[in-house]
Amino acid sequence: MISFKTKKFVLAAALATALGVAGCNLFNPTEDANIKSGDADAMTYEGYIKFRNNEYTLAADYFNQAIAADSTHSEAWYGLAKAKLNMQDLNTFELLKYVNISGGAERLALLDMEQSVVDKYEAGIDTVVTLLKEFIARDTTGRLDGKITYRTISESYMLLNMLQTLFVLRDATKLVVGCGMVDPNTGKYSCDVGAVLNTLKRNKDGESTAALHEVFSTCESNPETMSSVAGQAIPVFDEWLTDNSQTQVASTMCGVLADITEPSEDADAIDMSVNSIIAVTGKSTIMDDDGDGCYDEEIMDGMDNDGDGEVDEDLRDVNAEFSLDLATQTKNIAAGKTQTKDRVVYSSFGPNEKYMNVDIDRDGKLCTEENCGEWEYIYPSYAKRESNGQNYLLKFAKKIKFNPMGLPPEEFKALKKRVAQDYSGRIYNLKARQDSVGGCWVNYTEEQFRIWVNEWENF
Repeated sequence: MISFKTKKFVLAAALATALGVAGCNLFNPTEDANIKSGDADAMTYEGYIKFRNNEYTLAADYFNQAIAADSTHSEAWYGLAKAKLNMQDLNTFELLKYVNISGGAERLALLDMEQSVVDKYEAGIDTVVTLLKEFIARDTTGRLDGKITYRTISESYMLLNMLQTLFVLRDATKLVVGCGMVDPNTGKYSCDVGAVLNTLKRNKDGESTAALHEVFSTCESNPETMSSVAGQAIPVFDEWLTDNSQTQVASTMCGVLADITEPSEDADAIDMSVNSIIAVTGKSTIMDDDGDGCYDEEIMDGMDNDGDGEVDEDLRDVNAEFSLDLATQTKNIAAGKTQTKDRVVYSSFGPNEKYMNVDIDRDGKLCTEENCGEWEYIYPSYAKRESNGQNYLLKFAKKIKFNPMGLPPEEFKALKKRVAQDYSGRIYNLKARQDSVGGCWVNYTEEQFRIWVNEWENF
C-alpha cells in the first residue's frame, strides 16, 4: 500500500514536459529508414529519400502510392504521417514557446498565440490525427504488417491530442469574462484552467472530453510516457512511487479516465467526464453542483458515495491526501475487472489543506482525527465494501436521506437537476429543497441557505 499526496496536474505542464522529452517520433524529421526496394517497398524507400530532403509533398505522394499498392505497409503509413505533419509546418519549438507559460501554472496555455497561428496548428493537427486514427484502427485490428505499430507512434499521438485539448480550452476562454486579460489591480491574468474547465462543464462541451478521451486512451496503452510526464508535472510522484508503481498508477488512472471520457452526446455523460477532469486537475470549485446541498461529496470511484442514486456527480479533488491499495488493484486488473471501483481502490483518504475547513455535509462539524465521517467509507476495506452489497457510502451518508417524496429514480434525478439550476433560490426555497430532495439540505439554516445563494451569484 502506498500513501502519497498529489498536487495539481496541469495539462500544459504535462505537455511541455512531453514535448521536451519527445525523441524518435513523428516530431523528429531526421529519422533514417533502410527499406528494401521493390513495389510498395520501393515507393516507400523513395518517399523516405524525399522526406530526408525536406520534400514533404513529394514524399507524401510516394507514401500514398505505396499504400495504394499494399495497404498493410505500416512503414508507408508511418512515413505518410510524418510527411503530413511536416507539410503543415508544425514547429515543436514554437509550441514550447507558448506552452511554457510565464507567470505560474495557473495561466492557461496558448492564450498568447495569434489566431492565425492557432488556425494553422488546429488544421494541421486535425489532418495528422485523422490519419493516425486510421493507422491505429488498422494496426489494432491486424490489418498492418506489424513492422511499425501503435506503440511506435503512441507518444506523438498523445501529444497531438493534448494539443487539440488545449486548443479547445483556449477557445472556451472566450466564454469566461476577462480571460486572457491582465487584471490591473494584481498584474496577473484573471482566469485560470479551473475557470475554463468549470465553464466547459456548464456549457456541456463534448468536444473537450472527446479530445481528452484520446489522450487518456493513448496513455493507457503506453503508460511509461505518462508516468515520466507525471513525474515532473506532479510533485512527489517520483519520490513516493517506484518505477513499476508509477507505470501501474498511470495506466490505471488513464484507463479509468479513458472510460469516463468516452465520446457521448448524452449531457449527463459529458457532465461526469468534465467532473472527473476537474477533480483530477485539482480544480473543484467546492460548491454544490448537483442540487443536494452537499459540497464535493463524491469520491472518484465510480460508485454512489452519498446515497442519492447518482455516481461521481459532484466530485471532490482527488489530489487530497489518499492511499491506494495497489495490491488489490493489481489483482482486480489481472482478474479482468474493469469497473472504476476495481481499478482505483482507495484504502483511505483525508482532507488536504484545501478541504481542511470544508463542511461537506453542512452539519456544522469539520473533519477531526476523532470524527471524519465525510472522509471515511462505512466499510474501510475493499473486501468489506464488496461483501456488503458493494456499499461505497461514506459515513456521513448514514445521517441523511434522499427523496422523501418517494419519486421514481429518473423523476428524482430530474428534480435534483432543476434544483441545482435554481441558483437564486426563488423557485425552490430551503423548505422546498428539504421536503423534496432531502440530503444535506436538512442540515441548513436559512442563513446558510443565503450563503449558498450568494456563492452562486458571485461565481
